[in-house]
Amino acid sequence: MGEPISVEVETTFDAAHRLMKHAGKCKHLHGHTYRVLVEVYGRQLDPEQHVLMDFADLKAALKLVVDHYDHALLLNYQDPILAPLRQAVPGLRVATFEDQPTAEIIARSIKFNLQRIIETGKREIIVRRVKVWETPTVAAIA
Repeated sequence: MGEPISVEVETTFDAAHRLMKHAGKCKHLHGHTYRVLVEVYGRQLDPEQHVLMDFADLKAALKLVVDHYDHALLLNYQDPILAPLRQAVPGLRVATFEDQPTAEIIARSIKFNLQRIIETGKREIIVRRVKVWETPTVAAIA
């Protein structure tokens, strides 16, 4: 086995959201350029490549996840603006959540979906941490 080792990759995506139960200005529809940092770890390197996970493979897996959110409207599935917007804007890209689409919920969703994609069966690779910045100065970690 060996000592745990981790690798990280980073990406960005653009999306709009609103927090319908928020007491402040975030209850209004607005957008962000989200920055996402993911860290995966494990104990066993690939015996031929001597890597935990190829950076390109991890970036590709992360891209599969965040492409679902990129240039989409992120809303709670019960948000009352959802149906009228879908009717008014045919083909509108929407990603719905059971909870409010906060940075915390987005980070948790990315972590869950990324883990499902990178499971290899041969070596255990765990998504340790997903950090999502909503602005350059605020972030949530799952």
